[in-house]
Amino acid sequence: MSNQTKPVLVIPVYKGGKYFEQMLDTLKLAEDLFSNVVVSFNGDDSGLDQGIFQKSTISNFHNILTLRTTTPLSAIRHMHFWVGRLKDNFHRDTPIFVLCHDDLLLVDNVRGFLNDHSDFDGVCVMGDWEIVYDEKPETLKIGTTFPPGVTQVSALELLNWQNSSASSKKKFTNLSGMIVALRVLSSVSAIYHYSPDSYGARIEYCLATSRHNKEIIRALPPLVRIREHSNQQGKTVPKLSGIADELRYRLWLLFNLKGEAFRAHCLKGPVNIFRTHSLLIKYVVLKFRSLFRFSPLTD
Repeated sequence: MSNQTKPVLVIPVYKGGKYFEQMLDTLKLAEDLFSNVVVSFNGDDSGLDQGIFQKSTISNFHNILTLRTTTPLSAIRHMHFWVGRLKDNFHRDTPIFVLCHDDLLLVDNVRGFLNDHSDFDGVCVMGDWEIVYDEKPETLKIGTTFPPGVTQVSALELLNWQNSSASSKKKFTNLSGMIVALRVLSSVSAIYHYSPDSYGARIEYCLATSRHNKEIIRALPPLVRIREHSNQQGKTVPKLSGIADELRYRLWLLFNLKGEAFRAHCLKGPVNIFRTHSLLIKYVVLKFRSLFRFSPLTD
């Protein structure tokens, strides 16, 4: 694979600590797999993560690029930050491989996958993923967003599978381990960054269903190992943010899917029509209420 067709590896870091250090260990033999490795520190005021990075052999890679925000940002705003810096340094069609700071790169699997896939023009790579849990590190599971036995789908085929009852307990998505063109990341980060109340819900599906993607392919075996932390369980998104992100997702589909595909996914039948309109009404009501919600005066 030529350097021009290799992905750029991007690692967003926020309070990584020991998990960041363990992730860096998995990169020691990966220098030749990527045209560049970009590490973006999110408001690392203490310098802890940067210190871990400087002590690692990864800091000596010839193709390393480091970024840092001046203050801690939300995950969405941090994404908008590093995507903006990538646009200053790379062509818009450059394939970007995202790896979160607490996940692990499966180097042998990545090497095999990149040997078999040298052209990422119009391609989005979405899973599979290995999953381990902090409380049960010996237990390894596989997460996928694809139907059984399928390795390549169109956007509509993927969405239809995700909405089917057969996939209700099997679907899994994660930004970490996805490969997608920089122009797609730029469009998605913009629509989330410039919209209020965003928590980034549905962001993986927005990336996958971009009109710039000709196909969505499955990585077998998985390219990364996702680490699920115990404190992640039970986290909830505020109601207003959840509704806003769902509406944003449907708006994204409107502009990126062909007319028939959008109508089939979001407007076909009374259930979907009611769902789209009810989300809009709920958002307007909750947003209106939030504008007139004042804290009691205190001395």
